[in-house]
Amino acid sequence: MSDTLPGGTPGPAAAASAEPTPAQPATPNGPARPPGAPATPGEAQRLHQQAIAALDRAERVSVSSAATIKQLRKKRLRSIALRVGLGTLLPTLVTAIYLAFFASPQFESTATFTIESREGGGGGGFELLAGGASASAALRDTILSREQIASRDMADFLIERHGFVQHYADGRRDRYFRLTRGASREDAFDYYLDRVDAEFDWQTGVVKVHVRAFSRRDAVRFTEAILAESERRMNERMERARQDTLAVAEREVRRAEERLEEARAAVAVVRADGGEIDPRRSAEATIGVRSQVELQLAAAQAEMVALLQNMQPDAPQVVAARQRVSGLISAVSRENRRMVAANRDDLAEQLDTYEPAMLRKEMMQEAFTASVASLERARQSLIQQHRYLVRISGPTLPSESTFPDVVLGTLTVFLTTLGMVIIASLMLASIREHANV
Repeated sequence: MSDTLPGGTPGPAAAASAEPTPAQPATPNGPARPPGAPATPGEAQRLHQQAIAALDRAERVSVSSAATIKQLRKKRLRSIALRVGLGTLLPTLVTAIYLAFFASPQFESTATFTIESREGGGGGGFELLAGGASASAALRDTILSREQIASRDMADFLIERHGFVQHYADGRRDRYFRLTRGASREDAFDYYLDRVDAEFDWQTGVVKVHVRAFSRRDAVRFTEAILAESERRMNERMERARQDTLAVAEREVRRAEERLEEARAAVAVVRADGGEIDPRRSAEATIGVRSQVELQLAAAQAEMVALLQNMQPDAPQVVAARQRVSGLISAVSRENRRMVAANRDDLAEQLDTYEPAMLRKEMMQEAFTASVASLERARQSLIQQHRYLVRISGPTLPSESTFPDVVLGTLTVFLTTLGMVIIASLMLASIREHANV
């Protein structure tokens, strides 16, 4: 334990120890008294008086040190009170007075909406898992709508179309909460984000929009404008996607139709060159007639042989059968001559040209039919996937001012400034302690 009081004043023990040891006086009639020799009555009285004087001085030093400590404590308390008063109480009082009497009241309008498809898809959570692709698309559009509300484009839309800057930069509003006149686009956008907020609930898939303005009507007006513009942009996105999808399908139909026309033209050229509408059917008909005549000839010959076994050759039935066989033989000969006259090689060449052309035409016909069916399916799918913005509530017309909150604002300033004062005091004490070391 140190014997030094604050301010460098020595303590009682240090003062006593610092008292010089009295020198051994010399006797009148001889040398000084040797150490250990008994003191004379005069010397003892003188030593006693010196000890009393030393104790008096130590007591006066102790009282002076106590007074110095009290003065230091009072000085520190005054310093702390001054810091708290200037750093915390004064800003808190100014804030409370400003918020209560000078700040312009602000009104908040709210609205909630979601996006659903014609199939009923939408929402979030389990509805997303159960809804499939349509629910996923609706959820994506809901998130996009929320992001668009918090975008620079939406702020520019309100500035250009709905007098956002004129309302919030009105000189009749208090200087602290209003928008600075002549503010840049970036400052106006930051101010927009402070006044407009859009919250997305992942469980329900609902977006809640909050808009604060200096009047009830303007709060509702800005909220309505944001909802209408969000719906318009969503419809614009869907229309662009619908047109792109239909354009692809229609392009495939036109391409298939062009290929089909080319195949039909090729078949027409083959028919014109061969002089036959359908060389394949003509050949099949010729071969079919010959085969039918040959079958009839074989049947007639068999019948004539059966008649000759039971009748005379000059019997009427045999004669009639023989004449029938002769007629059929003549018919077969005529068909053979007809086929020879038609030139089998030319017919084969016509068939070799006609059949590939006809096959390509049939393939193009099937492709065209499939493309038309695909176009129709795309149209039906777009109809089923059509999405629309559903307003759940609002915009609400506020009945009273909700901002600024005097109690919350004052408490926030008090706690903030108090924390800053405490941190500054600790830093100052640390600096002083290091300086004393």
